[in-house]
Amino acid sequence: MKKKRPVDIIVAEKERAAERIAAILSSSKYREKKINKVRVFEFNRGGRRILVVGLRGHLFTSEFSKKIHEAGWRSIDPLYLLTKAPLMKIPRPESRSVIKVLKELVKITNRVIIATDYDREGENIGMQASMLVMKKVKPKIEVKRAVFNSLARREIDKAFREENLTDLNEKMIAASEVRQEIDLRMGVSFTRLATMSVQDVLGSMNIGMISIGPCQTPTLGLIVKRYFDHLHSVEMNRKTVKYKVRLIAKNGGERIEFLSKREFAKEKEAVAFGKKLVNKDLEIEKIEKRIKNVKKPLPLNTPRLASLASKELRVSSKKALDIAEKLYLEGLITYPRTETDRYKGVERSIAKKLAEELREKKILNFSSKIMGPRNGKSDDMAHPPIRPEKVVHPDAVLRIVKKDGKLASRMYELIIRHFLANLLEDAEVEEINVKARINGEVFENNSLRVIKKGFLEVYPYHELYSELRKGTNVELTEGKRLKIIAFKIEELRPKIIQPISESELVRLMDKLGIGTDATFADHIHKIIERRYVERRGGRLIPTQLGIALYESLNKSAPEILDPTIRSKMEKWFTEVEKGLKNPKEVVREAIKVFKEIYIRFRENIGEFAQTLTEAIRNMEKIRAKRRKKIPKKHRKRKKR
Repeated sequence: MKKKRPVDIIVAEKERAAERIAAILSSSKYREKKINKVRVFEFNRGGRRILVVGLRGHLFTSEFSKKIHEAGWRSIDPLYLLTKAPLMKIPRPESRSVIKVLKELVKITNRVIIATDYDREGENIGMQASMLVMKKVKPKIEVKRAVFNSLARREIDKAFREENLTDLNEKMIAASEVRQEIDLRMGVSFTRLATMSVQDVLGSMNIGMISIGPCQTPTLGLIVKRYFDHLHSVEMNRKTVKYKVRLIAKNGGERIEFLSKREFAKEKEAVAFGKKLVNKDLEIEKIEKRIKNVKKPLPLNTPRLASLASKELRVSSKKALDIAEKLYLEGLITYPRTETDRYKGVERSIAKKLAEELREKKILNFSSKIMGPRNGKSDDMAHPPIRPEKVVHPDAVLRIVKKDGKLASRMYELIIRHFLANLLEDAEVEEINVKARINGEVFENNSLRVIKKGFLEVYPYHELYSELRKGTNVELTEGKRLKIIAFKIEELRPKIIQPISESELVRLMDKLGIGTDATFADHIHKIIERRYVERRGGRLIPTQLGIALYESLNKSAPEILDPTIRSKMEKWFTEVEKGLKNPKEVVREAIKVFKEIYIRFRENIGEFAQTLTEAIRNMEKIRAKRRKKIPKKHRKRKKR
């Protein structure tokens, strides 16, 4: 009788990742079949039958019991939800078919290999598949873990060698579970209290849900504060103005401009001053030159990638990371969710080899020397910095990534350029300050000259890149006299502070510790989805509702807006992951912190509701007035 091959089930986080893993491990000799509409990839390897299944992210979500949900909001004290209400795991509707398939497949195997992304959430998803599904059917099934940083052939082949298979990281799972519980308890309890209090004042008016969360609300606070700074700066810019005179001098066939040191309170005074100097000689008094080193950028981690892509590609941080994930799933870049910005050991040598390959293939032309990388200080101990895993021309990405191909191509080029810039030489510039005098008055000319291109050759995202295109500076010598041929008046107004851009917000959230590399883009997306914020001209602008919510919370419970509270908790989660804190203790500590804030919030809930409802009523009045101005024939009709 022929002996049956032993069977391994490989569980990947997404369907595309499952297909790629199957293609690499089978040298593209896999068979595809569908079980309950779920794609399963099958092949033989090393005397074993392998089945690869792709999940759809988390299989379960943490939730309060069905009894609590059926009871209705007003029959449950929100404080009970924050402190004591039991939690349970509920299957996500989109994952039910996958759960069913896993329960069937586990019957024919004694081993499952988890191949989800190696981070907290990936480890949690692996736990859900193995512990909450497969072990429920077959308690003694062996669970192993394949760890990899990219879906490149080299990485996958190495990760699935028997000697490299490891166990699930229980500490990472614990950190993920703690975060889920705290976020759920805080978000639901505060949201219910706020929403019900406003409903009590507004009565039948449909206002929807007043959403409050441990990350999204401090994020809203950052946006609103910056917007208030913007409005104040606009007012100051309008009120305050001074004037300077800019002289235009002739130096051979060139024109050089010099700005006065003196400021004038009135424009007519500046004009009179300028007129007196035309056709007179300006004498060069002093020339100072200083060589300045311009450091190359640090390696790409997730916040840096999202911030750079948001600024340069004009996309949201969420869209940027979605595109980066597509590149990762095609094996073109390393895992795009990482806090690490330092290369070490073998990663450093791989990076230098990739840089040489980019030079050889002439994907980017550069003459600067390939050096060691400039390293940062962050290391999540899970993944290296984001870099190209496979060297192809950006145009080739159009064929590899079908949907959003053009954006993916630009993203891949951005990653390549940043990666190379991190390995090339620093740049050097010469700062030149020229002081000149006429009629006892001092004028200045400041200029900049790039004397060593270094990383600027390949990095158009640096503010100095444009200096490479400029011609050489006009040479001047001390004692030289130049004829003034004209002048112009320059207004000096206080600088207008612009509303925050998503690129700036991502950097600020990273600095303050609001969220993680895996969550910050979702927090921004959520407050836009809730209509507290909108994107306008590349900037994030709070809506009237967002401003009203901020001001209401700032009066009644300003701690909810305080980013340092979330930052403190993110540190606790990291300590759980490192085994320095007990998960249950962290949950207790976090609930204690939020309980104190909740009680103060409840004490001031009347003021909160009154402030917010007044703002909502004013908004409704404004909407009604605008609607009256629109002719009836142009108003949208409700569908029957």
